[in-house]
Amino acid sequence: MRLEVLERVRVENPDDLVILVRLPTGLTTYVARLDGYKKYRVERREKIKQLQEVLRDAGYDPGPIDGVMGEKTRSALAQQEADLAEKALFISSAKT
Repeated sequence: MRLEVLERVRVENPDDLVILVRLPTGLTTYVARLDGYKKYRVERREKIKQLQEVLRDAGYDPGPIDGVMGEKTRSALAQQEADLAEKALFISSAKT
């Protein structure tokens, strides 16, 4: 998975870095790398696990809740985004 880096911001500790990235899904988010890469990876896996749980609870199949952004997780996320976009379009057209 390749992220498009939009901005890098140094914070107090010279080893810490906050990066604004664009995800492959088109969303943008800030990613913090604090105390080196290992902590970042642990935090990232936890966030992916949370995402997988949300997708599962919403009725999508993200595969195993393992903290890995695998093919099933990407597919479930893409399906959820498509469903939300379709719902937003339906609501928008119903108002006009």
